[in-house]
Amino acid sequence: MEWRVFVPLPAEGSVSDPLCQEWMQRLQAAMLDLEKGMFASSDVESRDDDYIVVTRHVGLKFRHGKKLEIKFLKHIARNGAERWAKRKFKKSPLDEQISTVVEHLREQGYSNIDAAREQMEKEHTVTVSKSRVNILGTVNQNELEFARINVAFAQNVLPSEAAAPTIRSWVSVAVEGADDGDIQREVHENPVLRRFLGVVAEINNISAQHVDAQVRTNACSILGGYPLFVQYITGQATAADLEESLLLIQQ
Repeated sequence: MEWRVFVPLPAEGSVSDPLCQEWMQRLQAAMLDLEKGMFASSDVESRDDDYIVVTRHVGLKFRHGKKLEIKFLKHIARNGAERWAKRKFKKSPLDEQISTVVEHLREQGYSNIDAAREQMEKEHTVTVSKSRVNILGTVNQNELEFARINVAFAQNVLPSEAAAPTIRSWVSVAVEGADDGDIQREVHENPVLRRFLGVVAEINNISAQHVDAQVRTNACSILGGYPLFVQYITGQATAADLEESLLLIQQ
């Protein structure tokens, strides 16, 4: 299973609210502690992936812009950890593979086939540039990931609000384990990771209630995999999905 959080990093000068600036400074400090304390000695992998916007439960991307990959959401645990079924396809263009992808989703028992096909036919693509580091955790060979992300196009919409200023840079932190129990134990036994997530949850809890939509958009992190993230940055995530994400991260 995978537990992943995306934390926004606003561009210099894009946040004018003093309170939001204070939150961002605290978040940057916690993020640097995490990066230097856990991931500094590991090799960095850099690559660009082209994500096609589909649905909250279906992720579709061209890894390195080449081979098509799909992931289908099978389960979400109470702590927000997600279990995905994954499959790789050919390097040929998406329009030549839509029927094969749809058939795979049907075999997986996915019910919203028409909506997925419609989204794939639009070929709404977002390029995500990643520089990431992976290390082994302390519980049952868990894997931890720290990634800096730049998005070629982003439009953010939070629940009940219109589009707000673009955020192009993010940090993603993930814990992968056999089950959600292993993930919870990993976080519990890792004080640096726990402190970072504590700051994220505190800022989310306060900023989600802020009257200024720009403050909320610049400060709120989201909990979920890349399919939800891609929907979020393109303004296509539903209010229900985002509200659930904000609630989970505060727990």
